[in-house]
Amino acid sequence: MDISNLRAADLVFSTTPGAQSGAIRFGSCAKVSHALLISGPNQCIEAVQPHTRETKLGNCLVKASYAVAFRHKRMTPFFAKKIVKFARQHAEARTPYDLFGAIRSGVEMGCKGRFAKTGTGFRIRLLDDHNAVGEQGHDRTFFCSELVARAFEVAGLRLTNRPAHAIPPGALMEAPELKLIKILITKEHAHP
Repeated sequence: MDISNLRAADLVFSTTPGAQSGAIRFGSCAKVSHALLISGPNQCIEAVQPHTRETKLGNCLVKASYAVAFRHKRMTPFFAKKIVKFARQHAEARTPYDLFGAIRSGVEMGCKGRFAKTGTGFRIRLLDDHNAVGEQGHDRTFFCSELVARAFEVAGLRLTNRPAHAIPPGALMEAPELKLIKILITKEHAHP
């Protein structure tokens, strides 16, 4: 995997052949199930269970069957520093994973929101909103694409008009502000 031209604040979207990845892709009608942020040479920050972490990129993609890298079209070193700083603060604080938020994002945005108006979709929104009550709101917990989108929001370089807590990885990857840098991994089981 050639990662030589990746820079801080680049985004990587990936999938694995595992059941959890398959469920996320099925529920969101997307090609990818995970999003992470490049934080430095061969380093990344990701919101995973049980908490947000910073680690080597290879650790994040060890099981990946498909991974692609994107960059914001207007990225500058100034923005990159702010984006990585926000995400790193949450990695250092070991901010917990947001399971209800991850489910909610798939329900509301995935498959054109086909699950959003169901009773289950309503209960998931209520649980996620209840968990976000308090001073930090949705910043108390993160799921993968929420952390990435929120870091860009805080830096002043939004990726989408949707709030960070409501966008799954596949929808984030389609943000018009992003440009494809390179395909990092393609294997036999890459597509749903």
